[in-house]
Amino acid sequence: MDLDRDGRLDVISGSYPGELYVFQGQEDGTYAEAQRIVDAGGDEINLGSAAAVFASDWDRDGDLDLVVGDIRGHVWFVPNESGGAALELGEGRRLEVDGDVISVAHGDAGPMIADWDGSGTLDLIVGCGDGSVLWYANSAKEGPPVLAGPTPLLESSGNGMHLEPDAPIRVGSRVKPCVFDFDGDGRLDLLVGDVILRATARAARTEEDTARLERLRRKRDLVARRYQPAMARVRRQALTELGVEQDGEDLTKAWAELDEEQRDRFGETFAAALKKDIEAAALARMVASLSSEIRALEPRSGVHGHVWLLLRQ
Repeated sequence: MDLDRDGRLDVISGSYPGELYVFQGQEDGTYAEAQRIVDAGGDEINLGSAAAVFASDWDRDGDLDLVVGDIRGHVWFVPNESGGAALELGEGRRLEVDGDVISVAHGDAGPMIADWDGSGTLDLIVGCGDGSVLWYANSAKEGPPVLAGPTPLLESSGNGMHLEPDAPIRVGSRVKPCVFDFDGDGRLDLLVGDVILRATARAARTEEDTARLERLRRKRDLVARRYQPAMARVRRQALTELGVEQDGEDLTKAWAELDEEQRDRFGETFAAALKKDIEAAALARMVASLSSEIRALEPRSGVHGHVWLLLRQ
């Protein structure tokens, strides 16, 4: 899309930490380095981790707005308040259906906007963490959309992200949809990108190896009960060293508010805090050792991403 309305196509992207980026199109057909998208006050927009962003005139007032999904499964509307070619982004708010905030299964909402049913209104289509794709029809003929409840366009396989070595390839998790008339028949089709972990076949384990693997897994689970709160303690100490205020148990907000310099320093402060915390450091070494032994006995998995084409019937 042409986000800055200069006649050249741009590329926009979310990020795992939650920042939104634009790669502006140049006259020679290349793209400039990424720039963070900011609101009208100059503040960087960050609505949550694993941000997936799409641009469209969602409220039909003549300018491009942003629709953003996050790791919790929420979908945000960020209005462009310029009413024209400028980009003056206001405060984001979560989209709702009948007063209830949208929250898709297994999080990782990946939204896009399209007139799926050909009614002349823009609908919301959302990819979900469980591998499904949902369609929220818009009944409003003008002004802000009024969304109906979700209709599945693609059902989840129910088998999660992991795929056994000899199992047939299927749609994985954390899917991101794209709607396009791929075959030129006048009907919108559905393209879906996914991620899946496919295990590689290994030699059969002996009974002794199987028993040892189970013991190691149980030991890892026991250690994890102490390891996770210890790591949270270390992260809090690292954030304190950076001068970051923390509120409650959830550190997501504190992380989102780090500036670029603080994020660059976080690894160093975390390592220093871990070194001082004797218990946490010992638990970290135990987890690393156990994980290494377990990996040697478990089937190894490779991360794969596929693009699936579902033609409209």
